[in-house]
Amino acid sequence: MKKNTLSPHAEIRLIPGTQYILLPDNKVARLLTPTVRPSGDNYNLRIDGRTRQFTLEAIKAIIAGADPATVGNK
Repeated sequence: MKKNTLSPHAEIRLIPGTQYILLPDNKVARLLTPTVRPSGDNYNLRIDGRTRQFTLEAIKAIIAGADPATVGNK
């Protein structure tokens, strides 16, 4: 897994009038639109070749180092 070498305080800039952002490493990314469920918003992420829905809390756990296969949604 690639180590995140960017500063957590690096600037991410919105591109006006679009769903795109410019990342500190000069890559362009699109903001994800959540799927609204009764339990809260879920985001479709493709990890290890599988597309699954994750809550924001689960995404934060994955960023912190949790195994995506063991992170469950409530």
